[in-house]
Amino acid sequence: MKSRASAVSPAPIASQPTHGALLRARLRRARSIAPVCVALLTGCATGPEHFGVQVQVRGEGGTPVAGAQIRARGDYLGTTDTLGLALLQIPGVAGDRVPVTLTCPKGLVPRSNDAAVVLSAPSSGNVESVPSLDLACQPEQREAVVLVHASGDAASLPVKVDGVVVGQTDSLGFAHVHVRATPASSFEVALDTTENEKLLPANPTQTFRLESRDEVFVFDTAFETSKARKSKRGGIKRKR
Repeated sequence: MKSRASAVSPAPIASQPTHGALLRARLRRARSIAPVCVALLTGCATGPEHFGVQVQVRGEGGTPVAGAQIRARGDYLGTTDTLGLALLQIPGVAGDRVPVTLTCPKGLVPRSNDAAVVLSAPSSGNVESVPSLDLACQPEQREAVVLVHASGDAASLPVKVDGVVVGQTDSLGFAHVHVRATPASSFEVALDTTENEKLLPANPTQTFRLESRDEVFVFDTAFETSKARKSKRGGIKRKR
C-alpha cells in the first residue's frame, strides 16, 4: 500500500525584535528582578531612594563649561558634557537639602562654594521636571591694567608692583603695567624715586584691589622738587 505524503505548510517566520524592543525588554526585566536582588543581598532591607538632578555649569558670558566634576556629600556623581550639563542621581529622602561641590577644569575656580539642592521626585513622572541647579566657574586669575602718570620732572622712573620693577615712565611721565592676580586680592604699585631724591613725594605708592572681574586702574602722581617746595614755604627773605 502506497503511502501518501501530505503537503505541510511552512511555519511563518517570526519577525526579529528591534534593538529598541530588546533594550526595553531588558530594562523591564532588570526592574523586575532588582527588588529581589536587593532583598537577597541586604536581607530585605530597602536602600535609599535616588532622585534625578540636572546641573548646568557656565563660565564667563554664560558659556557652557565641559569637564566640571560634581560631588554631593563628598561623593563623586558626574562630569558635565560639552553643553555644560550633567544629569545626576542623588540618594536620599524627598525634602533633603544636599550640599553640592563643584570642581572646575584647570584654570577655573568655582564662583561660589555654597551650593545645595533640595531632593524631589518629578511631577507625574515627567523627567523634564527634575530639580535643576545652576553653577558657575570663573578664571582662577583676573587681569588688571594700571595706567601710571607722573607729572613734573618724572621721566624714566622705575615702576614697581609689589616691590618688583616691571617698567618705567617714558619722557612724558607715562607708563602702563599689566597685573594678573587671584580674585578678591590686592596689589601695590609704586614709583621708585631713589635715584632722584629731589622729587617729592618720595617713593609714592597706591594699593589696588582686584575683585571678581578684570579692571583698569589709574595711578596719577604730581611730583615737585624739594627746592621748589622750600621756596613755597619760605617765601621772600628780607635783607638785614
